[in-house]
Parts: sequence; structure tokens; C-alpha cells
Amino acid sequence: MAIKLSIAVPTYNGSRYIREALDSIISQLDDIDEEIEIVISDNASTDETPDIIREYQNRYSFIKYFRNEENLGADRNFDLAVRRSTGEYVWLFSDDDKLKKGAIEKVLEVLKEYPNIGLIWVNYGIYDEDLSVCSIERRDLKTMEDVYCNSADEFYATTHILSTTCSTNIVKRSSWNDVDKDGFIGSNFIHVSVISSYLIKENTAYCINYPYVMIRMQGVSRWANEGKLLVYSVNLASIIRGLSKQGYKKDTANKMLDHAMGDMWKTCITAKVQNLNPSLSLLKAMIKNYGTHPSFWIIDLPLLLLPGQTYNSKITRLVYRIAKKGYKELKGELP
Repeated sequence: MAIKLSIAVPTYNGSRYIREALDSIISQLDDIDEEIEIVISDNASTDETPDIIREYQNRYSFIKYFRNEENLGADRNFDLAVRRSTGEYVWLFSDDDKLKKGAIEKVLEVLKEYPNIGLIWVNYGIYDEDLSVCSIERRDLKTMEDVYCNSADEFYATTHILSTTCSTNIVKRSSWNDVDKDGFIGSNFIHVSVISSYLIKENTAYCINYPYVMIRMQGVSRWANEGKLLVYSVNLASIIRGLSKQGYKKDTANKMLDHAMGDMWKTCITAKVQNLNPSLSLLKAMIKNYGTHPSFWIIDLPLLLLPGQTYNSKITRLVYRIAKKGYKELKGELP
């Protein structure tokens, strides 16, 4: 049988959590008739990840394992994870997240009803490090029901910034492979660039509103330490601002950027706590992408320019409260 769905897991030193991720997928496959494969693309891990995957391979024939000879960076490994898959559709899934029961069955139901859909997006919740407490359940869609989108603009108007999270996207493999990715490497958001590039032509997308994906955000810093999250956020903003050049409505990009700005003050504080000293190029990029928002000049930029030594625990909590209050007051004035 042809593979209908590949679940592609790009990983690097994922030994701490990858068992949970794999178990949450495998436990759902017993009662599913469609052919499913799990494809793991290992970016030259130096921990026990290879041993763990081989252990799973010995038990499950549908797991395919590829190991890069060297670390190629997150974006290239994401691309390889999709290209190494053979399914008609590919679910890009992080090695430290987890699926709730029924997630795969639901996605297959959507594919059966809409066999040529351009993209499926699955809602999510944000959890603590051990996935025991949900801090934020993303139910921000306009309706509590699933949403079928007839255009790429409608999709981003429905999901806005939520769709940029890796583990929530099921892509059409042929469409992904058709996109020239040379200009997308290095942002850590290659999936956003590729999806926006092909979806403007494919048009249709389906949004599953139930939060089947459990995102492990709290306490996980291996991919966002030393203030890297701020750099990634600026990269994402640059991608969003470029949507109009791809044929999207300007209003689509503007509203997505407004949503992206919502947590920027938190990101700035986190970066300073992690001892980030912003470079001139980073500041210029932030001004270019966020300069039209009043909150950037009044809250975000001042937070970023405060001396690093002021960010001890007590002062950080005080600054956090002041910034939060200031942002709420400005929220109604954002363009």
C-alpha cells in the first residue's frame, strides 16, 4: 500500500523526550488501516538518540532512521525530514512534543474528506516541561469548530501566528518539494516560508480546532538559550513582512505581525535574562520589522537596552509586571 501519511521527526540530541513523542504516535496506529510511516532525521546527535531509535526500529518496521554525517542546521534537517519521507502528506513533528489520543485518526478523516487539501493545521496547547500542566490552550480561532479555508489569506486570517509552530502542520509533500528553498535556510522557520510559498497557489487548507498537539515549551531551552528566541522571532517577523511579495494581502501580513508583537516584551526580557547583548544588526532588523508599532519603542526596545546586570530575579519580576501593564494599556492602540 502507498504511504498516506508520514510523520517526520527532525531531531538533534533528543534523547530526553523523544521516547514520549514516539510512544504518543505509535500508540495510535493499532486501529488504523492506512499506511503510516515514522521518519526520523537525526542532525548528527551526540547523545543517546541513535541508540533509542535503533531500539524502536527493532520493534517497529514502519520507523525509518536517517542520520546526517554532520549537523546541517535546523532548517536543512527539517527539509531533509520531509524529503526523506514517502507519504503523500507529511506531518512535521518536534522530538519533544506529544500527540493526544485520536490525533492521527482525525487527520486521516480530513484527508479522506478532502483528498487534495493543500495543508492541514492542528491546534495545540502549551505545557510545562513534564507535560502535566497546560499553561495555555490555544483556542483562538474565530469559531470553536474546525475551519475549511478556501484561500491562503483566509488560512492565515484564521490561524494568524499559531500556524508558525512546527508540530502543528501537515504538508503536501509534492508541493513542499517543488519549492526552491535556497533563500529560506538560516531562519529556523523554513516550514513557514515553504508553506506560505506553496499555499498561495494551492489555496485550500483545513484547520482542526481541537488542541491535539501538546507543545513542551516551559523549561525547554536547548533550542532557545542565550537569547536565540529573540533572534528567531525577528526572523519570523521578516518572513511575515515578506508575505505581500508572494501575493498575500497586506492586511494578512499586518495582522499576523500584530499577533507576533503580543509577546515581544516577554521575549526581550527572556533574552536579557539569558545575557544577550543585542548587536547593531539585530537592533536594525528589529526596527525594520517592528518600528511601526508604538509598543516597540515604548516597551520592547527600552527593555532590550537595559543593562544586563540589572536583570536579577527581583528586578526582572518588577520589569515584567511594568511591561505587562504597559502593553495592556497600549494593546488597543496597536495599528
